[in-house]
Amino acid sequence: MANFATHVGIGFVVCGAMTTLVLAADLVSQESLFAITLSGVVGSVLPDIDLKESHSCRTLFCSLALIISSYTLYSSIDRYSVVELWFLWFVTYILVRYLGPFLFNQFSYHRGIWHSLLAALFFCFSTTIVFKHVINYDEIVAWLAGSFVLVGYLTHLTLDELYSVDLMDKRFKASFGSALKLYDYRNISDTSFVAALTLIAFLLTPSCKPFINDITSPQLRLVFKHRFLPKGEWFGVRLNYLNFK
Repeated sequence: MANFATHVGIGFVVCGAMTTLVLAADLVSQESLFAITLSGVVGSVLPDIDLKESHSCRTLFCSLALIISSYTLYSSIDRYSVVELWFLWFVTYILVRYLGPFLFNQFSYHRGIWHSLLAALFFCFSTTIVFKHVINYDEIVAWLAGSFVLVGYLTHLTLDELYSVDLMDKRFKASFGSALKLYDYRNISDTSFVAALTLIAFLLTPSCKPFINDITSPQLRLVFKHRFLPKGEWFGVRLNYLNFK
């Protein structure tokens, strides 16, 4: 499989290309683009959270610990003293950061349910919910963040599948087919559990109508038509085309 640096690097390139399109189309403010891009990069390493002691697992639960503990702190700011708030923030961080991965690893194994399209949808919907109801972004930003996570996640699965093909010996490795799959065929109980979570997450997502209206609008198509390719010059330098007859 591809290593952590490869996943991050390719994920950054893919998300950077998508960010350029979003910026050119003026779909969201520039202030929101960093959070959206970062979500996509995180999505590109998420499938490896089932790999114990991996960079992905540590990064994910460290990020979750920061987000959840900070949200707990801000939501309780008017109810407790400063010392109590410090204690609440610290305990929440420790529980999510260290107890979270311990419990998670008891019910997962590498290239199981988290290496699947079903899991990609779960994280897409979950990200959308967090951006809308926790960080308080609007629906368009929330769904863009979820879409970036989905693309980053699929990029990871595709890379792992490509690394399962040995082009020099012209053969498929034993791991071929274990990364990019619809669900975990070996463990139906895990699949059923994540499928239920995905359905619940989908039902809790905000309306996707504003997002769909924006990405399918005639104005957006006009933007791509007029801005996707340079018009006779590159970086302000006009090109002179020579005709050889």
